Amino acid sequence: MKRSKVLIRMSLAALFCLAIFPGGSPAFAGGDRHDRQCKRICDDEFQRRKLECRGLRGRDRHRCQDRAKREHNDCKHRCR
Repeated sequence: MKRSKVLIRMSLAALFCLAIFPGGSPAFAGGDRHDRQCKRICDDEFQRRKLECRGLRGRDRHRCQDRAKREHNDCKHRCR
């Protein structure tokens, strides 16, 4: 009885360690590259839109910049 409890505890501990360990493996790093690429595309688009807003004056410029910022945030959320 005592041996079976020890065996169960050891097997659960081993499963727990195996479940945590793959998080650092290179196989899971592929998603990070996609996220970085997607965010870079969003940043480039945001910079392009900000440059377009420079030609406007007053409130139109602020509205344009606010719209660009909102679209930038939406784009970054879609990357996740």
